Amino acid sequence: MNFSTSTLPFIGSVWLLVSFRIFIFRSVLISLLMFGLFLFFYLFLAVFRKATDSAHLFLKLNDKTFALFQGRAFI
Repeated sequence: MNFSTSTLPFIGSVWLLVSFRIFIFRSVLISLLMFGLFLFFYLFLAVFRKATDSAHLFLKLNDKTFALFQGRAFI
């Protein structure tokens, strides 16, 4: 019985398992990174919107200037 041919399926299955675990780890890592970026920008925009609301109250900006300051298109 040849040693190299009997261990090939075992080596192949181990390689497949390791590569699959790396693929899962990489996918989870990318998903967490994207969720973290989304959460960061969502909170950043929420704080920025709150700051512009406060600026609108304190500075008495008109609506067009306020919309431009917030980065929204105004009609």
